[in-house]
Amino acid sequence: MTLLNELLTQDTNTKALPLVEALEEAVRTMNVASKGKLIKNGVKNAADFFKANPALTTGAAVLAINALGNYEKNKRNTIHLHAKSAYEKKMMTSIVDALGKDGLFKVQRIKFENGGKTWVLRRKV
Repeated sequence: MTLLNELLTQDTNTKALPLVEALEEAVRTMNVASKGKLIKNGVKNAADFFKANPALTTGAAVLAINALGNYEKNKRNTIHLHAKSAYEKKMMTSIVDALGKDGLFKVQRIKFENGGKTWVLRRKV
């Protein structure tokens, strides 16, 4: 029931992303995960590159944040339903028809994959 409420309500919460802290955390994570000399040198060079080219780093970060926002928006407005057996296909078809009849969702794509049928529904905004 909570999934249905979540799908029917519109989420307007936007989260601020602390850019500098995210970059520093990424470099720290790469340092902790690195064991070889090549990776450590790459991390050091990446940190030096971030410091030496702040305009380029800022531009790349803006593009990354924009892409993340688009991904989150698309993820929240898209439903994937997959059915393998005949019973599941019949059930999913009735669900897709009901969601389309309400006018909240539109069938964006129907794919045949992984031995079944997949419906991609997009929320009408």
